[in-house]
Amino acid sequence: MAQFDKLLDYFGHPDSWEVFHLSVTNRGSGDREKVQKYLEKYGLSDTAYQSEWQQLHSSIFDLGRQLPDMIFKKDFEFISLLGGVMFEQKDFEQFQSCLQQIGERNFLIVQDTFGMPSDNKEYALKMKYPLNIEWDELMSGNFISTALFEASKSDYYIFGDSGEWGMYVATEYVNKVVNPAGTPIRITGFDPKYRTIFRDTFEIPEGQYCENIDYISEAEKPDLKEWVPEKYRK
Repeated sequence: MAQFDKLLDYFGHPDSWEVFHLSVTNRGSGDREKVQKYLEKYGLSDTAYQSEWQQLHSSIFDLGRQLPDMIFKKDFEFISLLGGVMFEQKDFEQFQSCLQQIGERNFLIVQDTFGMPSDNKEYALKMKYPLNIEWDELMSGNFISTALFEASKSDYYIFGDSGEWGMYVATEYVNKVVNPAGTPIRITGFDPKYRTIFRDTFEIPEGQYCENIDYISEAEKPDLKEWVPEKYRK
């Protein structure tokens, strides 16, 4: 479809970082036809987003704010997950399990354009997926899947039909006091009635607001709380 041509040209350009990264992840060398079919199936046009989803999106998130400010509008509880990309397979399966338990049907991924140069905003990715999508299918979009799920240079809003939860993925959130290079973080907010579902599924220790990272030494773990912006430490 012509509405996705600009995304194909931008992300499929030979000098694109995403295409270069394909050789590292063994996802191919930039199959435009494959990406076209993926976008036709899961891509969300600007028109569809504005008419069907923008109001819901802006009811969950304050689109004019960034971390460390509170970017959620609703009275949610929060958990925080550390990591440099949107999802690894285990993360996605946990995420999927949570949404299945609360009866969600679809989830949307919308790139945050706050502070983005005007020339780049037209290339912001907007996707809609059925909740029952398999991991391999999610990753089957060649360089578009790479741009979404493996790149570490963009931030994203994730939300669903219900409006009762939301996730913000900040792949380069900078907390210079703790980590001058930038701290990747994923913050999930949800209606308090789903507290047990989200905390148990994502294995958040009782009394904590952040996942327990097994590979970090016990001496370093107390500093994990500083990675999470203060307003999300509930």
